[in-house]
Amino acid sequence: MHPGVRALLATALALSTLGAGTAPAPTPAPQVSPSAAAAIRGVVTGPGGRPVAKATVMVVPVEPAQGGSRRPRPAAAGGKPHVLATGADGSFLAAGLAGRSFAVRVEADGMAPFTAKEIPAGASVRVSLKPGLTLRGRVMDRASRAPIGGATVEATDPDSAPFGRA
Repeated sequence: MHPGVRALLATALALSTLGAGTAPAPTPAPQVSPSAAAAIRGVVTGPGGRPVAKATVMVVPVEPAQGGSRRPRPAAAGGKPHVLATGADGSFLAAGLAGRSFAVRVEADGMAPFTAKEIPAGASVRVSLKPGLTLRGRVMDRASRAPIGGATVEATDPDSAPFGRA
């Protein structure tokens, strides 16, 4: 990879954190047996507290990792993530989930994506999305400062991998 591309990727990743949504406020979860179907409900809002209709909500179960920490189980291990869209009022209900704790990701056009890594079954969450950012720039050779034509630039979000997005 060309040195200028690495610098641009690092800048893109740093900028993506500026638009992160606010953390959801989960409610205490009832005790759920592993075999019982679980649900998570919530509301997605945008700037000014307006509801975000047709936002994509993805839910994957999380499992204990070594050392007691938790991490999302990759989508490939348990099939595809549970995917749904918010209603006109920004609300969603992910029902029929298997597990006790879940990672939730919300994406909407023009908004920065939001990921919560551990939401208990039965929780009700509020997600406030912030406007997304546009990344523009020029790929240049570091030494000569000459533009590099045909360069490929990638901006990735490491939080999206457990939801089947790379």
